[in-house]
Amino acid sequence: MARKLISDQERQHIVELYKSGVSRQGIGIKMDLSPPTVRKILSEEGYPPKQISRNDGIGRRTKAKIVEMYNLGYSSLKIAEALGISKRSVLNVIKESVDKIERTHKGTVGPEEFIATWQTSLTIDEVAKRLGITVQMAYARASQYRAKGVPLKRYKFGGAYDWDDLAALAETFDDEG
Repeated sequence: MARKLISDQERQHIVELYKSGVSRQGIGIKMDLSPPTVRKILSEEGYPPKQISRNDGIGRRTKAKIVEMYNLGYSSLKIAEALGISKRSVLNVIKESVDKIERTHKGTVGPEEFIATWQTSLTIDEVAKRLGITVQMAYARASQYRAKGVPLKRYKFGGAYDWDDLAALAETFDDEG
């Protein structure tokens, strides 16, 4: 099939249609052009395709609240229930946040240093502090290594506390009062 030559006048008409709110697909149908051709012409004329980010329906404040709750230790399910959104959306926001953090710290902590620090620390907070990264980033990186078969130790939620000992301690205060 021979390529259809598009005149400058047709290119201008495509841009005008796009500016007036006609979709790329609508322009293609109206002008008998393929979607890739319409995309290419609009890109060349300074109208590249919009980048659709994940979680487009979730506002900036909600994303910030998700990250805040996650950093406080809430599970993705509890965050989803509290904010009235899907667990998948929460997980996507957390991943997006971790990816941004990873990009800003890329190359600052090598795998050997991370693994040595992880294995010799008592809490996840200690790992984050020693490496100069966030707790969220440390968890994400440990998950990546585990997925690749690195047998990293697991921390108890809340650090190195023995919850049975703490419960027993709390009960001694109940007996006194």
